[in-house]
Amino acid sequence: MTNRLLLLDDHPAFRDSLAWFLRRDHYDVHAIEDGDEAATLLCRSHFDLVITDRDHPGMAADQIAQLSERCIVLTCSLQEDGVHKGLPIEGLLEHVKQVLAN
Repeated sequence: MTNRLLLLDDHPAFRDSLAWFLRRDHYDVHAIEDGDEAATLLCRSHFDLVITDRDHPGMAADQIAQLSERCIVLTCSLQEDGVHKGLPIEGLLEHVKQVLAN
């Protein structure tokens, strides 16, 4: 059975890239950009995991996490040289597998 993931991020390039990697790993991904839409979907449908950016329009990430059985909240930091530093994609994909296994 394919795991259903709800991916919430308001940055289209990041959201689309991450969705591509998750789909490549055979996850059924529903990608959206707004916290209010996420809340509506979580009330109407089952998702095995929610992956959400910490900061986005609509309902806050901590409130979305309370609506989901499993949730990963993403954030990144801006380094002095202006480059965003976050978890490498391979690390995130491995973490997704671990969360879904438990």
